[in-house]
Amino acid sequence: SPLSWHVHQMHPFILRLGVAITFIIEIPVAFLLVSPIRSWRIVGAYMQILLQILIIVTGNYNFFNVLTILLCLPCFVDDYYYREIEGGNDMGVKHIENDRGETRKSWQQVI
Repeated sequence: SPLSWHVHQMHPFILRLGVAITFIIEIPVAFLLVSPIRSWRIVGAYMQILLQILIIVTGNYNFFNVLTILLCLPCFVDDYYYREIEGGNDMGVKHIENDRGETRKSWQQVI
């Protein structure tokens, strides 16, 4: 991309700092994506998404980066989504009624 040439011409200290930040995000921060604490998962996902967008803007690895961004999206899903938006009960389970009046649980509960 045209921006990548300009980034390559930056001061060597800034380039080294970029490499250090990349290693910090890709190695220890990646473990935040599987953390049991939701706020840590969200911070890790935002950092990964920011890194991937910067790589897309300055490089040529778009498909891989888009896949990585898509893999970060489940970090933002929680019980609030199923409870408030999907209309489920307090356990995040949505009950579906078919045309015969029978009630069954949604596929989220089965999985």
